[in-house]
Amino acid sequence: MGRFRLFCLLLATATLFSGCQGPTDPVAPDPPSSSLGVPPGPSTGSAHHMIVHLSLSQLENSGALPGLVAGFDAFIYGHPGAFEDEVRRLEARGLESLRYFNVFHTDPLYPKWGGSYAELHSILSAIGGWIRGVSYRYFSDPRQPDRIIDHTRPEVTAEVAEIINHWAGVIGADRVFLDVTFDQLSDWMIQPGERWPWPPEAHERYNQRWRRNMQSLIDQVEDSFPVMINGSIELRAGAVLYESQVWNDNRGWSSWQGLVERALARRTIPAVHVGHHLLRSWEIQAGETMALAVWLLADESYLLVESEGRPLAWAREIQSRGFQRFKASGPAVQTAPGVWRREGRIGNELWVVEVDLVRERGRVERAPN
Repeated sequence: MGRFRLFCLLLATATLFSGCQGPTDPVAPDPPSSSLGVPPGPSTGSAHHMIVHLSLSQLENSGALPGLVAGFDAFIYGHPGAFEDEVRRLEARGLESLRYFNVFHTDPLYPKWGGSYAELHSILSAIGGWIRGVSYRYFSDPRQPDRIIDHTRPEVTAEVAEIINHWAGVIGADRVFLDVTFDQLSDWMIQPGERWPWPPEAHERYNQRWRRNMQSLIDQVEDSFPVMINGSIELRAGAVLYESQVWNDNRGWSSWQGLVERALARRTIPAVHVGHHLLRSWEIQAGETMALAVWLLADESYLLVESEGRPLAWAREIQSRGFQRFKASGPAVQTAPGVWRREGRIGNELWVVEVDLVRERGRVERAPN
């Protein structure tokens, strides 16, 4: 079956950080309070939702699932058609299902994986639906590199959207997670030595087509299902995931500001995710606190974590402190250029959330008495 490519890398590497000697309390200096425990059951019903990524092996060995999903509101899972009975059981517990579809690149092994993977590969083969002469640089076996779907052609995009809508309907997705929704084509995406199959002076024209068609893909799926996208905070969708450090490395950079401003204007539901695998041990606290602060600053939001290692331990800290039950006392207030502050309560305690978009710092702490 298919691989949940973007997050599998995080799952494999994030566990390295769980044993690092770094800050043990990335949320606030005070110890956990027993009065802030998470209510029993897998879902809190909060406006601040927590998502856990589940792998194929975790669905296959489902005995540990009830304990793993406890305290979460939603889960992401790919592999349409595999272990759908287990998916139904999770949904019956009140969890929202976000079903994963990669819309950027395909693996040569897709025909062997069956389901939506084989169907997509078959259609792309029939219409020549990949960009000629280039292959994806990341998450690929260089001996059998992934190929990039040609979204510069609207007919290709329409076929991809039709397959996603069909399979999302078959599996009964609550929300569709469209991964790798880049808004442009860049040289870092392709293998060293490769060249785009059009003249350099035409690249911007093809980028405009790509962006228009990628937005069309999102819109076509969103006509039938709620959608969350990951890959660009510039594209329009009901929910947009910002992977903090993941896209702030050599593959390009995108600030928090665009996502936060759209979220505060209620033009999208923000989702946040910390790229633990790109953080050194002494950077973990700052990365986690910024993501936590953005998550709490918005009226409604999602926080995505991996299901092992440091990310899961961090999620348990958040749940034990009851942050999902944070209730804002009023709207977010801008206190300085690029600085937003919001106060709220967890139980009877007053908390302060502050996000500095200029310095990209977050603060979440109990208000002084």
